[in-house]
Amino acid sequence: MISAVAEQYGIHPQTLRLYEREGLLTPSRSEGNTRLYSDEDLERLQMILKLTRDSGVNLAGAEIILN
Repeated sequence: MISAVAEQYGIHPQTLRLYEREGLLTPSRSEGNTRLYSDEDLERLQMILKLTRDSGVNLAGAEIILN
């Protein structure tokens, strides 16, 4: 769930929503429309955070690198 993932990675839930809006993450949804993050989603999130935090890449650059 979004709150657990946000807490685990030290980011705000709005950041995860932004990544989803930008097409960087595509978590599945439960019947109640709750975001559900798979192991693959979490690996991708780790890469996004590594690129943006450690390497100084902006979101557009991260998207190009990941795609």
